[in-house]
Amino acid sequence: MPEDRAVKEVAMDAVACTALNALQDPVLVLRVDGTIRLVNAAAAAFLGRTEASVPGRSIFDALSSNDADNLRWALKTIGAGGRSLHVERTVGERCFDISLEPVIAPSGKVAEVVVHARDITARRQAEARQRQSETMLRTVIDQLPHWILWKDCQSRYLGCNRAFALACGVRTPDIVVGRTDADFCTPDVAALLRREDEEVLRTGRTLVLTEPFVPIPSRTPMLMEKIKLPLRSEAGDILGIIVIAIDVAERKRAEDQLIAAKREAERANAARTRLIAAASHDLRQPLQATALFTGLLEHRVTEPALLSLVHKAQTALTSAIALLDDLLYLSKLEAGAVVPKVGPVPLGPMLGRLYDDFAPQAADRGLDLRLVSADRTVRSDPLLLERLVRNLIANAIRYTDHGGVLVGCRQRGAHVRVEIWDTGLGIPEEHLPRLFDDFHPVQGRAHGGRGGMGLGLITVKRIAAVLQHTVTVRSRVGRGSVFAVEAAAADRISAPRLDDNEP
Repeated sequence: MPEDRAVKEVAMDAVACTALNALQDPVLVLRVDGTIRLVNAAAAAFLGRTEASVPGRSIFDALSSNDADNLRWALKTIGAGGRSLHVERTVGERCFDISLEPVIAPSGKVAEVVVHARDITARRQAEARQRQSETMLRTVIDQLPHWILWKDCQSRYLGCNRAFALACGVRTPDIVVGRTDADFCTPDVAALLRREDEEVLRTGRTLVLTEPFVPIPSRTPMLMEKIKLPLRSEAGDILGIIVIAIDVAERKRAEDQLIAAKREAERANAARTRLIAAASHDLRQPLQATALFTGLLEHRVTEPALLSLVHKAQTALTSAIALLDDLLYLSKLEAGAVVPKVGPVPLGPMLGRLYDDFAPQAADRGLDLRLVSADRTVRSDPLLLERLVRNLIANAIRYTDHGGVLVGCRQRGAHVRVEIWDTGLGIPEEHLPRLFDDFHPVQGRAHGGRGGMGLGLITVKRIAAVLQHTVTVRSRVGRGSVFAVEAAAADRISAPRLDDNEP
């Protein structure tokens, strides 16, 4: 009979070993004195031995003195009380959750102890990364000067950043947890905040508000811009709300100052416009009177030399009156007093009028003024567009000594370009980027002293901005320039195209 019992025990041990080897974690069966009776392959490998050589050896031989003492205490405790134990141990770089379960004999005493060591290294590393991430997130939100807080569905604080905690008069964010707005605000403000929270919880929509706020500890009025949005779980369930609040009082004061400064600038601009208009009116009267006198003088002077001086005086007066008109018109543009009336503008009649106006002036200078490809319609203000093109044609004639000026238009897709070509002196390349800048001398010495402060081109720039048209220029010194105004087309009428050759 004893032999049969031994055979059965061996058979049962074999079955137990097979079952234990199905587990990837180390598992040992120990007697109360620490002798190893059964072990699986994972435990044998952990002990640095073969599976067959481990049974019958003392587990204490494979442990450090400290671990051996702890295990002796555990086996003694389990043997005396018959209760299981759980401990966590780190071995090298691996972390184990070790459970010790007693095996009770028929006599009621603890015969053996099953030791199961679960490797929880990956879990502990993940937890460490999570804690590190949470610490970093906490560090980041604590650096922000804005208030950040989150509440549960009963509007109790679940957490906040340091800025909000300090505003509430507490040292750390942990003190805020579990409290409500009633602990930090007046009753009416707390009730208002609770109604806002309930709206977010009920609708699930983000709420953006700007309103005054006075926290109890400081009593300092604040203008808060608040964003309240639902705090949702991964499944999308609303767990509470997140609040981000920014004190915009300083920004509001700066905006108010900017608005006040803008209004003051507009008042000053309007006053300047009125002053220029009054001065222009007062100046125009003596200039027009002088023009009248020179006209009368022209009919009375017969001597060629004196008549030439009269003509030069008339030309100078005409230029002075034109410059005065440009200055007055420019001041109106700067003040926003010119409001465009945009509609279809046929270019043919407009360019025809300009041709009739400038043809005598061009002939007097020995220039050939030509008009081609004018059968187009654009969306613009007729008066503003005519003044813009007039300035460009006048400029072209002024700075052209030989050859001529060509005015025409071409359609490119949805836009029409009015182009003014001349064979004049051209503009040095270094002047082109600043050609339309305020009061930039356009031509200077390169144009034989016919420079100036470029009021005509400043006016062109301002009118183009009002009309939302584009003005471009190409030029070569000694060969001429091309100024172009581009506006949206109002028709698709076909017409001859200008030659694409550059000057």
